[in-house]
Amino acid sequence: MNDLSEIKEELRDLVFSGQKDKAILLLQEKYDVSPAEAEKLLVLALRESLNPARLIRSVFGRAIGYKKGFFRILAFVMGFIGIPILLAAIGVFVYTNYQIEHSEKVIGTVVELEPHVAYDEATTYTPIIAYDMNGEEHSLAAPVYSDTPEFSVGDTLVLYVNREDPKSVIIDTFTQRWLMIVVTGMIGFSFTCSMIVLIYQRKRS
Repeated sequence: MNDLSEIKEELRDLVFSGQKDKAILLLQEKYDVSPAEAEKLLVLALRESLNPARLIRSVFGRAIGYKKGFFRILAFVMGFIGIPILLAAIGVFVYTNYQIEHSEKVIGTVVELEPHVAYDEATTYTPIIAYDMNGEEHSLAAPVYSDTPEFSVGDTLVLYVNREDPKSVIIDTFTQRWLMIVVTGMIGFSFTCSMIVLIYQRKRS
């Protein structure tokens, strides 16, 4: 009869909310005791529930629960961001290789460095590259601008020109071909690894 562990927290909550009579009535109904005996049991239950050691264990238990919840939310955020970015990097890599397989390898020549003035009045440059495809002359502006020109007029570059669309060109340099894939891949990989570590930490804690 003195095992109050099942309803101890319920009794404590009733007393703290000003419902002591209801707590005593609950004890009477559950253990078939008199009001006086029920009140003694209530005092015993409160004493046990307010034991410092028990309180410390309870606080730490809740803290661990909050920690697990935090890890779960953070892991979800990392995965929500990292996995799509990683998949996008893989997609760009696959698409680039597909484009190269359906392209002709030609040599282009930098014929001009086209200046662009930004809103902050800083001047950047993009190379204009001329190339020949099926006997026809074409030119394109590289999609990357820099304040220090990556190329000089007269430089030759390897280009992969789409057989069906000569305006669709991949410039075979690290900056033009690989930079976006590497950067997005590293970001996606880092976030995804962080998600895995957080899930592992949550299971351990």
